[in-house]
Amino acid sequence: MTGFFRHIKALLCVALAVVLTACGHDGDMPKEPAEGQGLFLVCNIGMVGSTRGGTLPANEAMHSFRIMVLNDKGIVESNEYFSFEGFRETYAHITQLKSRSKKRVYLFANEESVTDIKCDPADIPLSGSLHDYLKGVTEGTADFETKIAAVNYVPDFSKAIPLNAMYDVDIPEDLRYVEKKFWLVRAAAKFNFTFINKRKYTDITIDRFEVNGIADRQFLMPKFTNGEPPVFTGYSTWIDWLKDASEDSQVHPDKPSVDEMGWLTGYDIPDKSNIGKLSYDTPFTIKPTPENSVQGKEIANLYCCESKNLLSGEDSVVDNEQQYKIHVVCTSAGEQKSFEATLPNLRALFRNTHPNVIISFTDKNPDIVAVVDVVPYRGCILDPYFGLPR
Repeated sequence: MTGFFRHIKALLCVALAVVLTACGHDGDMPKEPAEGQGLFLVCNIGMVGSTRGGTLPANEAMHSFRIMVLNDKGIVESNEYFSFEGFRETYAHITQLKSRSKKRVYLFANEESVTDIKCDPADIPLSGSLHDYLKGVTEGTADFETKIAAVNYVPDFSKAIPLNAMYDVDIPEDLRYVEKKFWLVRAAAKFNFTFINKRKYTDITIDRFEVNGIADRQFLMPKFTNGEPPVFTGYSTWIDWLKDASEDSQVHPDKPSVDEMGWLTGYDIPDKSNIGKLSYDTPFTIKPTPENSVQGKEIANLYCCESKNLLSGEDSVVDNEQQYKIHVVCTSAGEQKSFEATLPNLRALFRNTHPNVIISFTDKNPDIVAVVDVVPYRGCILDPYFGLPR
């Protein structure tokens, strides 16, 4: 037991040191308590899809962090906020609990990026910035969960991407410190496109390309079709499944992780969403490469809302299966042409989905050829060609 408390004391010191380097926080970390006093939740926060071999882009990491703890009656017990100098991929925090009842823990990062919230259903009177709303949620608030579930917004992906998560935590009777690992999920999907020109002697200029069926608005917190988060065998939460699938895809980039581990398709987007396109309209030229080459032009990190472009029932293989198409306009030998191709293997576009798309132009096929690898969001791509012949 002495060793356990020495471990907790070390965690407290680390967490306190972390907070002392944070700025602009609305609440202070609890000081190390006297022996026998207080009940604490020790939080170790990570991000689904963090890189294994490098630093995340700044817009994908944490610039601020908020933790809210609710009791088993849905009443807010605490609301703490911290902003950081620079950004972080992980964070350690200790929050003092007010009782031993089961807790629901809400985690938010980069809330400042959400500046004009709406609600669905619309009869919930909430608008303005997410930061202003969350900082006004006081201890004793009883309707927080209803409101936060309704919040939706139009993202600005030039800003830091919002992240969040929700966990239920049991508080054992015999523990004074309850240590948990939490994973934040990005409220965004991310595309990478690679264009390869295997046509002999012919430069190809991509004038623009777009993917159809993309929503312009999404819920802040994921909303599942039947109101209940999906269950994956062997995982306590869908977030843990997402984290494991993402890590597996980084270790084995040739493995179709999502197909093997199951699709997360039963989710909703706001009724007021406009369905449009993810577009890229900065022209670029791709030179011819040998037939066995995998060299091309990569357009990386194009972000969009989670979306739903549903297939009709007779065409669908799985429930809520979706289908997306890419439309490419290009110029070659002075002639402009348009191409369209279905993106295979992209059955759903839930938040944290990361499609890696390869578009090839060949002499053998007059149309474009699309290959898609879909993985839960990962911060780096170890092999963008995932097993294509070289």
